[in-house]
Amino acid sequence: GRGTVRGPNLFGVMGTQSGTLVKSWGGSPQRLESAFLVWTDKAMLDFLMAPKELIPPLNGDRSCMSFRGMDRELDRVDLVGFLKTLIPGAP
Repeated sequence: GRGTVRGPNLFGVMGTQSGTLVKSWGGSPQRLESAFLVWTDKAMLDFLMAPKELIPPLNGDRSCMSFRGMDRELDRVDLVGFLKTLIPGAP
C-alpha cells in the first residue's frame, strides 16, 4: 500500500535499494536514492539510530525525515526483526 502522512509502508523494505519503495507509492525518492543503500540489517539499524547521519538532508527536501531515530537498541533490533518478517508473496 501507499505510505501516509505518518510514514511510508515498510512492507518488503528489507533487502531493497533505498528509495525504491518510495517510488512505488508516488513519494519523492531523491534523498533516499542519493544514499545508495541496500536495506540490510546493519543499514536499517544505523538508520533507526541516527537517520540524518546515514542519509544527510538535501536542500529543500522535507520528505521522510521528521523521524529522529530510536533511542533504545532493543527496540531497533526488535523492529528490524519484525520488518524481516514482512516479505511480499509470503503466505
